[in-house]
Amino acid sequence: LRSEGRFSRGLPQVESRVILRGDRGRLYARTKIESQDYEQCWSVRTTEGPPQDGLTSVRPNPFLRAKFLGSMIMPPSSSESYPKPAGDPQVKMQKFIIRLSQMKHAELIVQDGMELAGINFEDAARHTTSQVAVYNWSTAPLDNGWFEPSNEWKCQDLQFLESSDQLEAWDLLQVFFPPPEAVESGRRLFAI
Repeated sequence: LRSEGRFSRGLPQVESRVILRGDRGRLYARTKIESQDYEQCWSVRTTEGPPQDGLTSVRPNPFLRAKFLGSMIMPPSSSESYPKPAGDPQVKMQKFIIRLSQMKHAELIVQDGMELAGINFEDAARHTTSQVAVYNWSTAPLDNGWFEPSNEWKCQDLQFLESSDQLEAWDLLQVFFPPPEAVESGRRLFAI
């Protein structure tokens, strides 16, 4: 996962990269702020150990639990920041919802019924929303090199975190790597 943001004059560009290696039970993350000559890297343990079946098993499709909300036509001048094909006057989008908890959900924005174009997160308890624009979505197999930190990661002060308690709160991870029972049943039970 690669994300970029432009927040202010003082922070004209912030880049983060996150690599989840389930076979190693590790999440690697790097944040870089070029203008500040800042780079921080982390390696976080995600499980007690690698999965017993390694990478050979087929994982359930995390989108199976998404519920269809409706379709919409978006003109190219729309203020939405989702990617749109060049020269296409209108783009048909579908919206699906995934409940993450009683108070949180993710809305998946799918372009022409095939390509993930964005994700909207809403946390009703904290009264917050965030929007993720997705570019170059593909379900094709990836080269294994995508799952290794690149040579441009200097990581002179690599932080090793052995507690992964906070990862369960990452909404993005809950969308793509839900607990198996959430995908199998299409529903989750929450403690009250």
